[in-house]
Amino acid sequence: MNDPSAHDSMRASLTELEGMLAKVRRGEGSLGVLMNDPALSKSLTAASASMEAIAGRINRGEGIVGKLLNQDELYSRLDGLTTRLDSLVAGLSAGQGTAGQLLQDKRLCDNMKSKQPQRADCRDQERPEEIPDREGQHLRRLTSEGEHHVE
Repeated sequence: MNDPSAHDSMRASLTELEGMLAKVRRGEGSLGVLMNDPALSKSLTAASASMEAIAGRINRGEGIVGKLLNQDELYSRLDGLTTRLDSLVAGLSAGQGTAGQLLQDKRLCDNMKSKQPQRADCRDQERPEEIPDREGQHLRRLTSEGEHHVE
């Protein structure tokens, strides 16, 4: 080499590369840990095998993801469903139809609520003391302690 600056640059690069390789050999840095830790290497090998198995199932059309990626009909149906749901939600938000009007028109909603008969809370209603069981043969008496069969 006749160019001293190219020679110096090459030497500096080789020195830096030697330093990096020394760190890897000592187990320093991510690559050093990966190269020198058998447990990590084994774990990565297992993870890789697992990912290959998953990819194989997807490619064979197995599972939800595999079916979505490999069956055009299922994808088309889901795409159509989401399009219809988007349209439905947009219509409701715009106050279209009875449900949309109920959602968007507070006065209409309040008016409907005021016309409904008041319902008593289930806990306030009286319970019969005796009721027939499913077969109609025995009577059950309801008490505050629970059910008791009566013949």
